[in-house]
Amino acid sequence: MWRAFSNALPTLDNLWHKKVVDDPSCTRCGKKWEFVEHALFGCKAARQVWADSSFCSFIYNRRNHHLQDVLLSMAGLFNPDELGQACMLIWAVWEDRNSFVNTGKAKEPESVVARANVMLEEFKDSVQVFSPPPPIPTFRSPSDWLAPPPGQLKLNTCAAFNRISKGVGVGATIRDSKGMVLAVRSNRILGSFSKVIGHLLALREGLMLAIRLRLQGELGGDFSKY
Repeated sequence: MWRAFSNALPTLDNLWHKKVVDDPSCTRCGKKWEFVEHALFGCKAARQVWADSSFCSFIYNRRNHHLQDVLLSMAGLFNPDELGQACMLIWAVWEDRNSFVNTGKAKEPESVVARANVMLEEFKDSVQVFSPPPPIPTFRSPSDWLAPPPGQLKLNTCAAFNRISKGVGVGATIRDSKGMVLAVRSNRILGSFSKVIGHLLALREGLMLAIRLRLQGELGGDFSKY
């Protein structure tokens, strides 16, 4: 999922930009550019798979959105079981696409959905067998962290700069008045940014996180130093 989110999947569009292939067109439907969104959601074959699932209307309503926006919407709207099913179905769609590209063979849409469900159950079983009992969480606030007033939330952000790779890593954490972590997000953004812009990008990530998760309560933070 991280490779898909980062647009690192070997779609024909990505391979064409790297001069690995001569034609970026989708081999299944012939559309000119096989972007990652097209391969996973927009291609006729992919659409047939999603139409056979419980996520048909969700994907249809976001058919023109960037993949990152689709995944973030899933994280904000779906419960853990639904999110697991959707992510596994994305994986199954990509696997079926690869099968067609490499062998010319592809499964029927209902078979792709069934395989995703089987893989999800196998994953859950493996987690139950091999995972140790989760530790009891403790919520401690850092000594220099000031809690917001009761009923309010606090957003803290950070930005780390890499001058060699020309990028900035941004992070955001939202806590309640007791110091309990409600949401965390991190992202890597390519480009040359000043310190001020980097911290503004981190702030944007945090605000987008709060909006997408529909967190209730007044949101504040310590941004004056930026």
